[in-house]
Amino acid sequence: MVKGLKSLDRKLTRTIPQAVRKHTRSAMAVWADKFVASAEAFVPEDEGDLLASIGWVWGTEIPDGAVSVGTIQGGSSELVITVFAGKTNESGEAFYARWVEFGTKDNPPQPFFFPAYRLHRRAGKARVTRAIRRGLKEGSR
Repeated sequence: MVKGLKSLDRKLTRTIPQAVRKHTRSAMAVWADKFVASAEAFVPEDEGDLLASIGWVWGTEIPDGAVSVGTIQGGSSELVITVFAGKTNESGEAFYARWVEFGTKDNPPQPFFFPAYRLHRRAGKARVTRAIRRGLKEGSR
């Protein structure tokens, strides 16, 4: 019989995946916060409804009235962040988020989401990669 087989099996099936998930989840949350902060900085302000409507949630369920702008997946189905704009908030609705981002026939586009995404894309990917490595190291000890 091989000694330490149960310990190895526990590390490979429980300890390492839990550590990787924990580190990846926190890295994704930091990335989403930075992404949303940049998107809010790029929003053209009139009354502030659109600015107040930008946010992110874990999973794919977004608030009523919001438009999903993008989904970030970190490997498993539980590591999904959805970034949205246009939710109903205290001061009104910002259902027009897509028209501001992409423009209309009469109004030119004033993008705020995709510039923020492009700004943080590489750094976010690198942050998640480092978090995965950190989780692998922590879980394998």
